Amino acid sequence: VPNLSTLRYVNPVPLLLGKPSTGPFVYEGYVSDRLCVDNRTAFDGADMLLHPEDHTLKCLVDMPPCVASGYCLQQQHPATREWHCVHNFSHAETEAIAAALRDPATRMERGQLLFRFEASFNASAALVPNLSTLRYVNPVPLLLGKPSTGPFVYEGYVSDRLCVDNRTAFDGADMLLHPEDHTL
Repeated sequence: VPNLSTLRYVNPVPLLLGKPSTGPFVYEGYVSDRLCVDNRTAFDGADMLLHPEDHTLKCLVDMPPCVASGYCLQQQHPATREWHCVHNFSHAETEAIAAALRDPATRMERGQLLFRFEASFNASAALVPNLSTLRYVNPVPLLLGKPSTGPFVYEGYVSDRLCVDNRTAFDGADMLLHPEDHTL
């Protein structure tokens, strides 16, 4: 049973829009390795410019060249809809992220490496991520079945069935591919 009192807009601060002067702020994007991003096509076949959601955990953390290249945070440019690295994690941060994602107690074999974390800026205007807050944006996909314990935080688009069932909404939004374009 969803707790609707916790329903909130998801509006993380995109790094592409500039660096704020205070924090901490919540950031969201795909954690990706520079090798796959720089080659555009990842070893697992994901198009890192257009579809970083297809990049797999196995490629990110189990392939030594990918880990050695370092990780970055990819965010989507609002005009081009392309995904770009907006922050490069340090070597130590990359190793810490890889170790956390490899942990057999919490490892989830999956694509959709979309994460949210808190970060602030230091006096040199460098992003300082708080990796203890790193979480999958969608940790328990409903499509994979119902978990037996909780509560869990779910995230998605609240939409009307008429527009979803018709696939194209009255406002022209493609509800299968771009539900974020659906208007109130």
